[in-house]
Amino acid sequence: MPGITQLLMLAVLAGILLWRLIVWWNQPPQPNPWDEATEASLHEPEAVLLCPRCLEPEREGVQFCRDCGFAVGPYVPWSPYLYIFALGDLLRTGVDRPFRVTATTVCFLVALSLLEYMVFAPIYWFFLFQNVRRQPREHGLH
Repeated sequence: MPGITQLLMLAVLAGILLWRLIVWWNQPPQPNPWDEATEASLHEPEAVLLCPRCLEPEREGVQFCRDCGFAVGPYVPWSPYLYIFALGDLLRTGVDRPFRVTATTVCFLVALSLLEYMVFAPIYWFFLFQNVRRQPREHGLH
């Protein structure tokens, strides 16, 4: 049974979290990082879709990039078939491609792999941390 001190600490922590949530919720929206002309050019019919990984132009209606094989298109997050390819590509980046190594990135990949792989997550972690050792380090992750 928790003591009064533990309950008080829990209440203080919950109050701080609630206060931070209220402050975050009431922040004004941030402006776009570009000017109005760039914003307008993004919504023109002649605008070309780009692959997020290799930045090559893509045709309308394709599901995979013809250069790198990445799942592209506006419906990738909502299509279970395409979503699994994008998720697999993200997890594969952690073990065999260069990526920006930060504590946040590594913690995210560890948590995501735990959710996706469950009992096989330690195998993924082994290869993840091998890849992390090969990458340049940033933000105090030494």
